[in-house]
Amino acid sequence: MKLLRGGTFVTQKDVVSVNRSIFWDSNTAADLFGFEHGTDVYEGICIRMKMLSDAFNCSAAYKSIVEGGGENLTDHQIFHIRQKSLYLHYAYDVALKKLGSVTMKWIGDCCNEAIIKMNEIGMNAKSLPMITLITSLLTC
Repeated sequence: MKLLRGGTFVTQKDVVSVNRSIFWDSNTAADLFGFEHGTDVYEGICIRMKMLSDAFNCSAAYKSIVEGGGENLTDHQIFHIRQKSLYLHYAYDVALKKLGSVTMKWIGDCCNEAIIKMNEIGMNAKSLPMITLITSLLTC
């Protein structure tokens, strides 16, 4: 927490919500990320990021983002779900920081920046399979 003039304490969430772009309150953002109009898209993306983070950090949490609970998945399929969860987490992070504040496009810029980050940490990320992933995971 941070103390501001006048003795008011604010949390990091308060600071982010004040500084975030009005883009996140728009119907365009809701449509782009699969939310109903009037929904807090920024908060919704943060919730998705937490689920994705759990999916690649916790042994069985991937089941919460897979339709049907991930029954009968092979180890290879689970590996790919975790890898794609990390990728989408990176893409969402870039989107939250840059969409609406600079000229950025979701797939053209945010997703490509996520691919670059994945490759920097040694993962072999390619654009086409990841774009397919986005359309399938946007409704997490």
